[in-house]
Amino acid sequence: FRDGELEAMKKRTSVTINEKAISILKANDIQISASFIVQPDYDDEDFKKLGDYVISLELREPIFTVLTPLPGTDLYEREKHRLTTTNYELFDLLHCVLPTRLPLDRFYECLYELYSRCYSVQERTGKEAFTPEIARQVYQGIMRSPATGAGKVH
Repeated sequence: FRDGELEAMKKRTSVTINEKAISILKANDIQISASFIVQPDYDDEDFKKLGDYVISLELREPIFTVLTPLPGTDLYEREKHRLTTTNYELFDLLHCVLPTRLPLDRFYECLYELYSRCYSVQERTGKEAFTPEIARQVYQGIMRSPATGAGKVH
């Protein structure tokens, strides 16, 4: 949702282009699957701004993944010295495997709140969507995961 993040991820697009694409897709009644990469250095305000942005786009089912340097990628080579774990069960785009600005438990709470907030808006509009209850279950599943260590820093 920020040009700098898109550039850093080498997405070869811009926020303006993405918004135009969303507008064209909506005008043609084409369902959108929009994914957003949550950065490990996000703070509470970044999560709020991302949520505000997604809500403003009126996306039915946004997807939020956590930046994950997957083995074999340039990102992995750049970031492997910063990994907080080598347990590849956690390289699932939901767990953070890089240091976070927020305490890890708070980072996951913000991720849950992001899902819950964005899908609560969709639920109120009567559109079929991932519900806040499902978001809660996903978050609790992450925190209970044996690989995560029940919320411990990994």
